[in-house]
Amino acid sequence: MRSAVLLTMLLLGCGEVARPAPTDGATAGGGTAAASSGGTGGGGWTPCSSPDGYRICGGSAETECPHDDPACSTCLHWEIGYEDVLSVCANDAYQTSLEFDELCWKCVDGCICIDFGEFSCAPYDIGVLIAQQGGAAQLRYADWGLWTGDPLPLPQTCPTLSGVSVCGGNCGGCPAGQHCTGRSPLHPYGVCFPDELNSCSKDKIFCDAGKACFFFTVEPSAMELSYENGYCLPLETCLATAEKLPGGGECIP
Repeated sequence: MRSAVLLTMLLLGCGEVARPAPTDGATAGGGTAAASSGGTGGGGWTPCSSPDGYRICGGSAETECPHDDPACSTCLHWEIGYEDVLSVCANDAYQTSLEFDELCWKCVDGCICIDFGEFSCAPYDIGVLIAQQGGAAQLRYADWGLWTGDPLPLPQTCPTLSGVSVCGGNCGGCPAGQHCTGRSPLHPYGVCFPDELNSCSKDKIFCDAGKACFFFTVEPSAMELSYENGYCLPLETCLATAEKLPGGGECIP
């Protein structure tokens, strides 16, 4: 049975990444590769680890980043049937950043979603490492958009949208009882959604009376997954978010 510790996770410190990790030993973008997450560790980028100490293992990285490397501690999901899946190490950096298990459609601002057999919420840095080992197909941004390697946007202005609370990056967090999610290259602003949030899908909209199902608009080839991970919102909020949120969305009553 797969490890119950990390099927779906909400990680602390999923902050900004200014640029992707270098793959040739030089700093990306001609400067210092910026770490985004709040883990521990230090040092620079390697094929297996980020400056904050997050490590990947297994799959196509097994030669460089073996699942049984002592620095890895435990290679999560390394079990029969999952040997080909690039995974993440439950090392000190990971353990200190882990807050509690959470579904990826509630992935907090600054994090992305990674398919380890099931989608889990993880720091952007882990996605960079997985992508440079050929695992980009495992990655989605928090709005379920396709991974491009682009950093999360940081708009300098934060619009006031009637009926919609934008958040994330330079726009700050959300009030108590809400969380910020969805910021991506396609959606420069996240949205504040209630913590006590029910999911829905295009084919199974079981939202309570007075609510509708919201989906982030992403690339056509990625909409199938977005349609499987909707958000039950009050109808007026759902309609306003679909209409006004930069990057767009869809609301289905």
